[in-house]
Amino acid sequence: MSRFLGCRLISAVGLSFVMLATWSAEAQTSRHDKARAEAEHRFLNAVAFVAEKTNHSVIIEYKTSGKFMLPNPVQITQSASMLTAQTITEMLASDSRFSVRADPDGTLMVIERGLPQDVLNIRFRRITLSEEQRFNPDLAMNAVLEAPEVKAYFKTHNIDLPVELGGFISPARPDLPHLPSVIENMTVLDAMKHIIAVFPHTGTYKESIDSRGRRVVAFGFVDAD
Repeated sequence: MSRFLGCRLISAVGLSFVMLATWSAEAQTSRHDKARAEAEHRFLNAVAFVAEKTNHSVIIEYKTSGKFMLPNPVQITQSASMLTAQTITEMLASDSRFSVRADPDGTLMVIERGLPQDVLNIRFRRITLSEEQRFNPDLAMNAVLEAPEVKAYFKTHNIDLPVELGGFISPARPDLPHLPSVIENMTVLDAMKHIIAVFPHTGTYKESIDSRGRRVVAFGFVDAD
């Protein structure tokens, strides 16, 4: 065998090993991402279920980066009529990362410890909602995030947002739940509480770090399956 042919064979074998290692790493990442998404769904669904059955406003704050999965909530054994706000605390008792508190306005805050609160505490002076935004919680939250004070803070601190929230747009009928046309002098968290008080969903706020090391935040609203 010539030296040239031998080099080609060695290169081909080496390339095969590289391709196999790459495929294995990608498959492992895919499995991990799928498991993380499933854990996130179970977590949010369990909390939203209790929130709906107890008629409580709930906001969940958590991180989606790092190696840890969201906790698998303790199985609920009591009937829906026996659920209370305390049930959420009991569901998460085995995971010390999360705390549950009741704010003075009655909102239950499910918070991953150590999560920065700066974005939620940004205060804006005034936003005006369109008819579509008044009748849709996702679009209303987009309007909050478009407030000049919020956009300026994000730019200064290099914070990114994913694609804008969408959602079903309810017809603008006065007999349907809707927000006022103007929201004034609120923090981002206050505005989210205001939105879920009108539209009975569980609010979510999550943070992650993207591949460039940039902080990404996302807001959303979920219902139990």
